[in-house]
Amino acid sequence: MIKKRKTRKLLYLSIVTLIIFSMGFLLVFGLNLKNPTKIISQELYRECLNPMTISQDKYLLGIYDSNLLYSNLININGSLYLGQDKIYVWNIGPDHKPNTADDLNPVEINATGIILTGIESGEYENYGDITPKISNRYIIWVNTNGRVTYRIEYIDMGTDGILDQNEASNIMQIYSIPYIEMEINSISLKESKVSFTYNTKSTSINYLSPKISLCDLNLIYSQQGACSQNNVITFDAGTYDPLKITGNAYFYNDPYLGTQVLFGEMTRPFPIGTSGPASYSIFSQTQNLGVNSIANETELIDLYESVGLISYQDKIYGYFYPGSVSGNMIPLSSGPVDKKASVNVRNKISPLGNYLAVYSKNNLNMIEIYIGSLGNGLELKTPFAISEKTFLDSSSSGNYLYSYQNDTIYYTQCFGI
Repeated sequence: MIKKRKTRKLLYLSIVTLIIFSMGFLLVFGLNLKNPTKIISQELYRECLNPMTISQDKYLLGIYDSNLLYSNLININGSLYLGQDKIYVWNIGPDHKPNTADDLNPVEINATGIILTGIESGEYENYGDITPKISNRYIIWVNTNGRVTYRIEYIDMGTDGILDQNEASNIMQIYSIPYIEMEINSISLKESKVSFTYNTKSTSINYLSPKISLCDLNLIYSQQGACSQNNVITFDAGTYDPLKITGNAYFYNDPYLGTQVLFGEMTRPFPIGTSGPASYSIFSQTQNLGVNSIANETELIDLYESVGLISYQDKIYGYFYPGSVSGNMIPLSSGPVDKKASVNVRNKISPLGNYLAVYSKNNLNMIEIYIGSLGNGLELKTPFAISEKTFLDSSSSGNYLYSYQNDTIYYTQCFGI
């Protein structure tokens, strides 16, 4: 009897000890059963929060970290139009969440003549991304005088990356196109590195070779490659061809190989005016080798340092430059028809250590927005369907996704990828 009682006693003590230990574990890790958010936050799940409406009167142009770059939408007789000559920067604070207590007031930039969207309203004429750009410190845009002359302008927000009114009023010029026959059709900004492309206007009677210009805003004005009129580096991207348009150029500095440039080219159907799909090619340019073709039937979407984002046969791939595209493609999306991709606006990895991009996926004729992870096959379906513009800001602090659709800006945060 004594042995049995002792055994029962030990059993009860063990059970009580286990219960106490379990409760202590829950308390230490904050797993309050009344707060499911805290429970979920301990798991490696893949999903996004319910979308939040940010605004229904703003046109989102870009994001970087806590800064949103936008233009107002003006209601005229029940229809919304882009506001002219002004853009705004709204810093939503270190929590990366809009409409919370740490938001700063939007700062207005009077940018007379700014181009907010594409040059012309045609399927082929609008090749190249000409929308204003924002980075960790700078904002750049294209300015035009009635589509006659073109120049690149910028603002320096300072090392803190927060725009104030004095900085907003200090608009500076990078470069004025010296050819009245040409127009800018794309601009790029990666941290301090600026690149832009310009082609012969469709109305011009003089035909000039397409050109690409590069400069670095962190260089002083007297240095070669600085962002001033006489120091911007310019080269011909090829010879004039009425069927071809050069657009979307990017560059970075390799410590061993020097300045590396990648750019895209679109070829319209022949003869001009006929319908049909355009074809795309990718080219590189270096000081020693000049311009070289590196891929046909492949579209260059973006480049950050040596990591490119490309579209090939309706799928999205990562591409590590230099080298042949076919031998260096890393799958990012799974198909069957994936389009409209954009790279993470910051060259950083997600909280789980992945390099992410966002794109649209056509599933049985239903368009949905996905986040994909380079190389490991992870994909996350977001709450968004057809989106006119989608921006992903991913870093160790989180994955923040913004969608512009139906004249409304939405926001969500995504996890587990």
